[in-house]
Amino acid sequence: GQSILLGGIAQIHMRAGRPFLFTLYLANAVAVHPTKTEKVPQVLEKHVGGMLTPPGSAERLEALGELEEHQVNIEGRGWNEVAIDLVLPGLGWVAVTGVGTCTVGVSLPKPVR
Repeated sequence: GQSILLGGIAQIHMRAGRPFLFTLYLANAVAVHPTKTEKVPQVLEKHVGGMLTPPGSAERLEALGELEEHQVNIEGRGWNEVAIDLVLPGLGWVAVTGVGTCTVGVSLPKPVR
């Protein structure tokens, strides 16, 4: 599967279903890094604190603690209508568009809801 890493502070993973379009509306300071899901641990190990530093600093990421994944089941409304907006507090949101269904994992620091 595919994943999107957002500034080292959030992750979005395609878990199941058909391909969907993800349109990101984020603060300019948030680095976006698409990667294969199986490569996420290696990419984070290599780039957190550098390319994938959250807005602020690497210390801020450490203070937020571990990430917790939330599963979201999405029912598409076609390619001309957003099915759902995934809100990422403090970062922005992601509009998800597509046909059919998919399951997405959204990983955020545990204190963030």
